[in-house]
Amino acid sequence: MFTIMVRSPQVFVAALFPLGAAAAVLAQAPVQVNVSSMGFNIPGDAANEPSIAVDPTNPRRMAIGWRQFDSISSSIREAGWGWSEDAGRTWHFPGVLERGVFRSDPLLGSLADGTFLYCSMRQDFYCQMYRSENGGQSWGPSVPSYGGDKSWMAIDRTKGPSRDHTYLHWSTEENPYPGTPFVRSTDGGLTFDAPVSMPDPMRWGTLAVGAEGALFIAGVRSLPLDSDTFLFTRSDNARDASQAVSFTQPRVLAMGGGMPWATGPNPSGLLAQVWVDVDRSDGPYSGRIYVLSGVDPAPVGAVNDPLDVHLIWSDSGGTTWSPYTRVNPDPMGANSWNWHGTMSVAPNGRIEVVWLSTHESGSMNVARLYSTSSTDGGSTFAAPVAQTPAFNSTAGWPQQQKMGDYFHMVSDLTGADLAFCTTVNGEQDVYYLRIGPRPQR
Repeated sequence: MFTIMVRSPQVFVAALFPLGAAAAVLAQAPVQVNVSSMGFNIPGDAANEPSIAVDPTNPRRMAIGWRQFDSISSSIREAGWGWSEDAGRTWHFPGVLERGVFRSDPLLGSLADGTFLYCSMRQDFYCQMYRSENGGQSWGPSVPSYGGDKSWMAIDRTKGPSRDHTYLHWSTEENPYPGTPFVRSTDGGLTFDAPVSMPDPMRWGTLAVGAEGALFIAGVRSLPLDSDTFLFTRSDNARDASQAVSFTQPRVLAMGGGMPWATGPNPSGLLAQVWVDVDRSDGPYSGRIYVLSGVDPAPVGAVNDPLDVHLIWSDSGGTTWSPYTRVNPDPMGANSWNWHGTMSVAPNGRIEVVWLSTHESGSMNVARLYSTSSTDGGSTFAAPVAQTPAFNSTAGWPQQQKMGDYFHMVSDLTGADLAFCTTVNGEQDVYYLRIGPRPQR
């Protein structure tokens, strides 16, 4: 039985949890982001699908964007955002990028100098890029960034000539550029090259940039849609502004199962994205590429799980891949949903993973957020830490029956900054969580 005893406007003050190896007390209280000017919850609204940007020159400055529903009785969603200048302890919610404009799929990131980018998709599936020079407190005029449904963004933070290259990749469905699902900016999001095609395009995936500027993309097959086939590709010339971007023929990845979607606890949305990241450190796993996703694993005898979080890696630049590691340690056959798995890799090579798990409740719709990490290249993971009380993922649904399609996390040397959605207060809201200690500056 999980009971919230006291809750301030923005933080969980105390909670009761059952005892158990995986039921550690909250490491740090999550902080609500979509709050009133006085810092209180706004009754009757909904917020989901958050994305976070952290200023690399001053990690106390952050911004989070999300899909804002001013009323759960309306299907109109706008591009909400909040900003913090005290390392996420308090958040300011000024409003939305454009009042009354239907928007979705928010994506945030930071250039090397701390300039924030916000990519937002309109109702006609065209994307626009906004820039902020003041930590997300305000945003300049938009520029067209092509795009489409289920876009993702990566920014090159290397120190070479490709520094601040910005890349966008999107699904081949429901967008103006289905045959050319990738675009590049070589000037930090001010302008974009014409979109280019890819061999065997993907959807529901993410992008990452390696230490030398190579670009990696992972997702599921998009033409035709095949969510049981995971793919990986790379571009070695996206870093070269003088060349048209080209990609390798995708490799099929053995993730240990397929990816279910539009079912279970998130019936109108995704249960996972395909996350790709890379070890950019000079440590023993330097250059190792990681891919993580939620999968419906193949049954083992009479044992079956609807969704687990699996990780694989490559030490050959994506040519060959390891067997998968099951990240969530709950017992096989517990019929638990481990969904919205999210990964980021720290500059020192530590892997951070979070996900929602129903294994304690036994109910498809009642989950908690868990976090874990690996310091040995994904071979083993620490015992998961429960980061929230249990909550009902169906509470406070807007006109879509989902809690969005993703969370977003950015790792640093000592921990990670996470933007996520939860319904712990009986509504669907966006929260910030610091996982681990903060860097000493």
